[in-house]
Amino acid sequence: GDAGVGAGAGNAANPGDGGAGGDATALAMGSNDGNGTSFATAVATGGAGGRATGIGSVGGYGGSADARASMAAMSSSGGSSAHAVATGGAGGDGLAGAYGGDGGVVNLANAVAAQSPPFARATQEAFGGRGGSSAGGVAGVAGDARSALTTTLTGFDEVASNATGGQGGSATDGGEARDGGYADGSLHVAGTG
Repeated sequence: GDAGVGAGAGNAANPGDGGAGGDATALAMGSNDGNGTSFATAVATGGAGGRATGIGSVGGYGGSADARASMAAMSSSGGSSAHAVATGGAGGDGLAGAYGGDGGVVNLANAVAAQSPPFARATQEAFGGRGGSSAGGVAGVAGDARSALTTTLTGFDEVASNATGGQGGSATDGGEARDGGYADGSLHVAGTG
């Protein structure tokens, strides 16, 4: 399921600042002893940071996200599929000279597991959050994304580990835009059959 919602209520130190986005966590687990393919999908999206207004103010940072999924099929005629997707929240935009907030960072490590006698599929995807835009100030830093998966293949299996860095914050009114985020996707596989 989806998780994570952010809001921008400001803070006591500077009422013009945007509030931070909420962090998100999603977990999906299952098992099946029947025929056909069973699926477990977890999707988490960090909350967006709140907007900021005025010089000296900063948009809220996007929330982080974590998703984990596992599925086991016990039947020799069934398959299993586990899919986890985590997306960092967007940084809050900066208005009237305020800086944009930073996008949420995502770091997935061995977030999926699928077991089945005939066939199993395991996929995890990490997406960094977008940096907040700025009108007349400095835009927010894009969120980095990392996805690392280490697993063992036992036959007709499919595995994937993907990462996509967030979009850098844009700028208008003479402001300074930012570059896109860093992405690192790694997959280590050992085969047994």
